[in-house]
Amino acid sequence: MRPAIVAPWASGSALLSRVRTPWQSAAMQGWSLVEVMVGLLLGALASSAAMTVFLTMRSAYVLAAEQRELEQRGGALLEAVAALLRHAGWHPAPSAALPPPLMGRDDCGQPTLGDALSCGKPGVAGSDALLIRFGGNHPAGDPAVPDRYLSDCSGYPVPIAVAAVETAPASSPQAARYLTANLLYVANGADGEPQLLCRYPGRRDGNSGGSGRGSDSGGGTTWSTGALARGVETLQLRYGVDRDGDGRVDTFLRASELAIGGMEAWRKVLAVQIALVLRTGAGMPGTAATPLPLLPARTAGEPGDDIAYLPRSRLTASRRVFATTVWLRNAPFCAGSPC
Repeated sequence: MRPAIVAPWASGSALLSRVRTPWQSAAMQGWSLVEVMVGLLLGALASSAAMTVFLTMRSAYVLAAEQRELEQRGGALLEAVAALLRHAGWHPAPSAALPPPLMGRDDCGQPTLGDALSCGKPGVAGSDALLIRFGGNHPAGDPAVPDRYLSDCSGYPVPIAVAAVETAPASSPQAARYLTANLLYVANGADGEPQLLCRYPGRRDGNSGGSGRGSDSGGGTTWSTGALARGVETLQLRYGVDRDGDGRVDTFLRASELAIGGMEAWRKVLAVQIALVLRTGAGMPGTAATPLPLLPARTAGEPGDDIAYLPRSRLTASRRVFATTVWLRNAPFCAGSPC
């Protein structure tokens, strides 16, 4: 009997079937429980690390966006208040009969207008109140056209009182009063969010509803209130006064210190220091409340709401202090004598 002849490729196939790679062996045998648990643990660690990096980057982005928002809103708000202060005291026919262009109160909430600025309760976080008076001018000699350069906190141009005689020239003396008044103060909104409010003479058909003489009810004046910015936690003010009449600021005083000199003391104000705290967003969780410096202390260890501010609510919110000094453009009118 002759031996069976086996084809070469058949013997090769049989040989390959008997030789297996390690991964083929593992696949046929399966993974052990320990190996599976180790794999799951490594996958969970990688996913956790990736999620941590994502959340960290997201928090950093949100915080940067909140800081950018604060910068834009705070800068615009300071510019709006500074513009009102630069208008203070402007009148086409100034005289000693005009009331002081500025009047303020420390720690003032629910302010009311009258011959003097009065407060119904303490201010939000010790915030101050400020009354600013100014007038307008007649462009192109037309007393019926509003001033093209001066606008109040409502955004409307300052209206011009029509002269008693239509043919009266633009330079004719006006009554001893200012055409408008703006009152700045901080109050809580209906949702509890603090905001910087501005009270201004109301308007009917685009015209002023009152004379801006500083009365809530007298003289037919109607008043409107609008929010300049939400999230303003405190507003602090100091007033630079010229005591010796040389046209330079000698010292910066609080409203309570300046009021000792009576109404005439407000005519000596040449500059105003402003400091406000603005907040927004959620900030960083776990942030501790730390005092925020506002205006510089005049003596070592001087206390006061205008020195530092300590947040009392929403401690994790993003906050920033905005401060500046505004020099008044219109020199005080003191009837030819030093103020």
